[in-house]
Parts: sequence; C-alpha cells; structure tokens
Amino acid sequence: MRVYLNQRLEKQDKQLTSLKEWQKRVEVVEEIAKGVQAELRNRMTKYDELVKKNGLTEKELAKVKRSTKSKMNVDKEVMDSLKKGKSILLKKVEVEKEKNRLAQLDIEEERRIRAQYMVQLEEERSARKAAESDMRDYQKRAESLKGRMMDLQSEIEIREEEFRELRRYYFEMEEELSKAKQERQECQDYMDSFAV
Repeated sequence: MRVYLNQRLEKQDKQLTSLKEWQKRVEVVEEIAKGVQAELRNRMTKYDELVKKNGLTEKELAKVKRSTKSKMNVDKEVMDSLKKGKSILLKKVEVEKEKNRLAQLDIEEERRIRAQYMVQLEEERSARKAAESDMRDYQKRAESLKGRMMDLQSEIEIREEEFRELRRYYFEMEEELSKAKQERQECQDYMDSFAV
C-alpha cells in the first residue's frame, strides 16, 4: 500500500508540474493576446485616419470638378464671343482693306487666348487625374488595412479559444489533484489507524 501511495504521489507531482507548465503557457498566450489587441487598436486608428484623408481628398476632388466646370463655361463664353468678333472682323476686312493689319492683330490675340485656354485645361486635367490617383491609393490602403484587421481578429478568436481550452484543462487537472490529495489523506489516516 505504501509503494502504491508513493507511486500515486509521484504521479500527482508530475501532474502538478505539468499543470504549472500549462499555467505558464496560459500566461504567455495572454501576453500574446494583449499584444495582438494593442496592434489591432493601432491598425484601427490608422484605418480611421486613412478614412478621414480619403474624405478630404474626395472634397478636394469635388472642388476641382466644380472649378473646372465653371472655368469651362467661362471659356466657352469667351470662345463664342471670339467667334463673333472674328466674323465681324472678317466682314470689316472685306469692306475696308486698310484695316487688315488690325484684323491680323486680333486674330493673333485670339490664338494666344486659345493657347492659354488649352494649357490651363491640360493643367486642370492633370490635377484631376492626380487627385483621382490619390483617392484610389487611399482606397487601396483602406482595403488592405481592413483585410489585416480581419486577419488579426480571426487570430485573436483562435487564441481566445485555445486559452479557454487551456483553462478548462487546468481546472480539470486541479480537480484531479484535489481528489488525489484527498485519497492520499484517507490512505494516510487508514495507515495511521493501523499504526495505533
């Protein structure tokens, strides 16, 4: 009986050592989960900042579109007025040949204005393309961060499930150890009664 009890005690000591190791693993898992949660909060903060920047970019793009539209309307009116002026000048050239030089100067002025309009229009197109490209980049970054956040969330859920499993195993081992201690005490009492 004493040999059996000693074997039981050794087995219980091994189980207790195993329980302590599992408890250390549980603590390590808790630390990892805290780190992952902190990283997730940082990613969420960065995601909110990107969303704000995306909103500002959309506002700027809307302003550029409105400005471009208004400038195009103004330039259209200028072109219409230039066309009318050109027709009038052509008629005057036909009537009065001596005013040919003045008409030529007006035509050159019209070409200069048209060239300025084309340059301005090209600059506005380039600015609009750049704004659209920035907006696409912000959207891609936001989608990438969203995917990372989902991955981190799933990893946290897996770690939490492992943590719950470890806790259940730890409590089961605690109950077995308590039962073993109780049996040991009963055997010791039984042997003490024989000794008496």
